[in-house]
Amino acid sequence: MTVKGEYAEALSEWSAVTEAEEAGAGAEDLDAWYARHREDHDPDLEKPVADLLNRH
Repeated sequence: MTVKGEYAEALSEWSAVTEAEEAGAGAEDLDAWYARHREDHDPDLEKPVADLLNRH
């Protein structure tokens, strides 16, 4: 079996993921990290990463 054949299914699944889904993946985790590590001088934003990724 070739490498391409071995990973064909995975490649097909990854190709199906839209750019928007890729950009938003993990945003909630990063927002939670920001909330835990925010300094007093940092903006008090509820969803800074998700909001930035969802700008049009």
